[in-house]
Amino acid sequence: MTYDDETAEANRVRSVLETLVQAGHGAADPRATIKLPENGAATLLFDSGTELGPASMSMGGLPALAIGDEAVDELDLQVLSVLGEGGMGRVDRAVQRSLRREVAVKRLKPRHHTVESRAALLQEALFTGFLEHPNIVPVHLLGRDADGEPVLVMKRVEGVAWSELTLAPDNPHWGILGVGDQLRFHLEVFTQVCHALHFAHSHGILHRDVKPENVMIGHFGEVYLLDWGLALRLDKLAEASPNIVGTPAFMAPEMLDGPLGVTERTDVYLAAATLHEVLTGTPRHDGESLESVLGAALVSRAVDYDDSVPEELARLCNRATSVDPAVRPESALALRLEVEEFLEHRGSIQLADESDAAMGRLRAQIEASAPEPGLLAIFRECRFGYLHALRMWPGNVEAERGLQSVLELMARRALSRGDHSFAQTLVAELPDPRPDLDAKVAELGRALQINQRKVEQFAELQQDLDIAVGARERAWATGVMAIGLALTTGTAAVLRRVGRIEITHDTTTMAITLIFVALAGILLVWRRQLLATTINRRLTGAVGVTVMGVMANRYAAYALDWPIEGVFVFDLLVLAVTLAVTAVTVEMRMMWVAGLSFVGMMGAALWPGYSMEIEAVTLLLGLGILSKLWYRLSRRRVSSASAVE
Repeated sequence: MTYDDETAEANRVRSVLETLVQAGHGAADPRATIKLPENGAATLLFDSGTELGPASMSMGGLPALAIGDEAVDELDLQVLSVLGEGGMGRVDRAVQRSLRREVAVKRLKPRHHTVESRAALLQEALFTGFLEHPNIVPVHLLGRDADGEPVLVMKRVEGVAWSELTLAPDNPHWGILGVGDQLRFHLEVFTQVCHALHFAHSHGILHRDVKPENVMIGHFGEVYLLDWGLALRLDKLAEASPNIVGTPAFMAPEMLDGPLGVTERTDVYLAAATLHEVLTGTPRHDGESLESVLGAALVSRAVDYDDSVPEELARLCNRATSVDPAVRPESALALRLEVEEFLEHRGSIQLADESDAAMGRLRAQIEASAPEPGLLAIFRECRFGYLHALRMWPGNVEAERGLQSVLELMARRALSRGDHSFAQTLVAELPDPRPDLDAKVAELGRALQINQRKVEQFAELQQDLDIAVGARERAWATGVMAIGLALTTGTAAVLRRVGRIEITHDTTTMAITLIFVALAGILLVWRRQLLATTINRRLTGAVGVTVMGVMANRYAAYALDWPIEGVFVFDLLVLAVTLAVTAVTVEMRMMWVAGLSFVGMMGAALWPGYSMEIEAVTLLLGLGILSKLWYRLSRRRVSSASAVE
């Protein structure tokens, strides 16, 4: 992070840096805590009303503790080994012999046996001891050794500094802790740190040096916020040393102006800067020199986090490390609640992320023109994931955005394929309505309605012109006609031949009149089927024309007194002509019957004495052929309907 060297901020940084150089901190590690010498110990006033100030630095008020390396009963504390060393102090592992337990003992290094160093250690002891909280290391004892130097006895925590886990994802302590989900673990540790800060703030105390190095994690998951050496009472800010203290890599901007500008939101900034390192593995303020690090702390520009950092946490970190304290969460409690809310939402966020990955596969499959079943399976996976994520957390913006995208993607594809129903369903589900897609769906619907109407009209036309429709009824009617006409005409011919009856114009006109009445009855019974379609109306009309032609022939013969044999010749001629015309306009297979009628007419003309018999045979054969034709057509229609079903 950089800043403009020509700005007023640069001058402020240089002024701070000059102060640090004068105090010997000009080349300090940005991750190391800056503790400038005090001009005297600040007065610490606690609820008990007791005060500890410069006058008590003789340590005479503290109990004497016997401490050494030997295992003798006279020693209160037997030092076993060194646990760690800092700038001015050392922490030893020791046995508290009276309680047979291991403890941590903190003492000053010999070269720091000064009033200021003693005051700092006493301040840390008093603050830590005063703040009894599960996330603050318990203080067992505060005393002095044989040289009169302060001795701080605390609980010994077996574990690892949080920084070792933050900066080393493969640290073996992860296995000791049994952690699978490292991010969740880090965030749960962070909430414990916020617990400790909120407790301290509720007692009017600031920490001022929150960072991963100052958080200890026990082997059983215990979390402790350590090193209260820079702690400060809010009601004693005016009495505090004006020196600048803290860790540059995590420092809040207001800390560069000394203690007067710090508030609880300063610790909120430090905690959020710690969270930044947890999420990114890098300090909040980075640079090649201490000056550039302090400059980055002063301007505290927002960070552009990459996709590895959840967006909700990225927004929180930038807000909580804002240069303006008023923008930050108002307290450590508020900061903790936002992180806990994220943890509650994390399942929803992870589900949305998985759906995002599935949508990437969906886009690739669409571009590759993959088969429809596979596409629909991936789409259902995406849609279900986003919807479930939103049910888990209705405020999941990413899930809502993803649902919008996948629905739009599939809706556009459905529109391109002409799938109106699917497109309409998808567009109706969009969280954010899209008028342009609504218009396209409506346009496709209108186009499909027009096409559907055309299809229906074509189907109606096809049905109307389908000669198989009503074929069964025609077969029955034709069969009845064939039998009836053949029997009546044939019987009359036989009776005439044996001299029992005489065929006259009266009998022929009466016969055709009766036939006309019979056909009218058949039409009345089967009118629905015989007049249902254009084809059936044409065929029925052809039959009617034939009968009327025959009637006209016979009434003309009666009126003109033609020879009776000629009546049958002209009957067959009328039948042949009407059948031929019908064959050409309706069904060509009827031409066989027309040809048969024509042959019959020729035979009747050549052998007029047998014209009546020839007509009977011709009618029987012709109508029989037509009846069989209609029957076959009806069977074919039934088979086709069964196949469709």
